[in-house]
Amino acid sequence: AGGVDEALAGVRGMIENWTDMIANRVPGVPVVFVVTHIDCVAPEILDMQTEWVRSVSKEVPDKVTIHNEGQSYRVNCRSGEGIKDLRASLMKLTMASRSYKEALPGTWIKIRAALLDLQQSGRVWLSVDEYRNIARQSGLEGVMLVVATRFLHETGSIRYFGDYASLPVIGTRTGYPEEEYGYGEAPDEGEQQLSGLEQTVFISAPWMVNVLKGLVRHERDSLLEFFGTKNRGMARRVQRLIVHGALHESLAPYLWPSSGDAQEYWK
Repeated sequence: AGGVDEALAGVRGMIENWTDMIANRVPGVPVVFVVTHIDCVAPEILDMQTEWVRSVSKEVPDKVTIHNEGQSYRVNCRSGEGIKDLRASLMKLTMASRSYKEALPGTWIKIRAALLDLQQSGRVWLSVDEYRNIARQSGLEGVMLVVATRFLHETGSIRYFGDYASLPVIGTRTGYPEEEYGYGEAPDEGEQQLSGLEQTVFISAPWMVNVLKGLVRHERDSLLEFFGTKNRGMARRVQRLIVHGALHESLAPYLWPSSGDAQEYWK
């Protein structure tokens, strides 16, 4: 039983790791599970392991979209068995995806090119008002600004964590010079209370990842020693923090004196 539990924990850790990394790049992206070399394992073992993957996939948060209810497509790499079904499923998934075969509007291409030029010049972030001005120059305003911004965020061109619905009206209160605020208008009192994150559009995803990695400075060896072999799952999460800068929520209490289980670590 111990060996099975340990193997299942390994599957869970692997799926957590990969879905975390994929979601960091493309939030909500569809994920398809494929098991290859099915000729190299006994059928009963294959059934057991694919069931593990299916059950663990139900625990994955909505950061990615698990296709086929977590069922794995089985492929025999020697005979080609299963490839036809896998190909058909991928085609169906692709054709059902949003904006399939739709040409990008010229305004979207224009703003993406403008943002890329800024990034290559060394800019890594813009204020919301700067971003709105660039969008305006590209021909994007109102609802189309919201839709285009969501597209740019989802495809990794930018990262924006503010309120999309209010994006077209941020900074549009009268009484301020146009050269300073872009539209001759400024934020009202409520908008001035927005956090720095909500008022910022990040145009360099690699830079943002590096910044987030740098937010946490911790004695990692002591965490690894603390979890050791008694909690391999937590130890893997520490390793993921070290290698990828991905902080699992269960590790957060251990980064500063806290209550609960973390108290033992801080003694």
